[in-house]
Amino acid sequence: MRDRVWDRKTRQLIESLHRGAGLETGLAPGPYGVGGRVCGRYECRACGQDLIARSLSPTASNRPHFRHKSGSDCPATREQREKAYLDDQVVLDLRDALVRAWPGIPVDLVPVHTPDPGDGDGGTRTALPQPPAIVVCGPEGTVVVERVRALPGPAG
Repeated sequence: MRDRVWDRKTRQLIESLHRGAGLETGLAPGPYGVGGRVCGRYECRACGQDLIARSLSPTASNRPHFRHKSGSDCPATREQREKAYLDDQVVLDLRDALVRAWPGIPVDLVPVHTPDPGDGDGGTRTALPQPPAIVVCGPEGTVVVERVRALPGPAG
């Protein structure tokens, strides 16, 4: 199982570092947080912590990779990492199906913000990041699909 990384700057899931064009080495801090929080550019999809991009240069002796800011392993359990991976895969599969179904119509992924307790909206932050939502901007309006857990099956 490969872990995915959320790029807060480009608002995309990074599935492979083999095509590292446009990525920044290090923590790449910036104004990427929600509600005024300053976060790094890259977020672990399993635990939500900031990640550091390493060895992105073509001349680097190591393979490109991400590591947690703390320098330790991901605090998420194996089951949590697997669930995050599978949830993201369902969203990616649905996004790809929508792109094929409606060529030329923008289909984007957006992060789903789980409020922090201090955000003033009464919500509590869950332990795991939520799968991204799919936003389809058609000529007659915009549709947001959130919390996709399974692809629709054939009508039977």
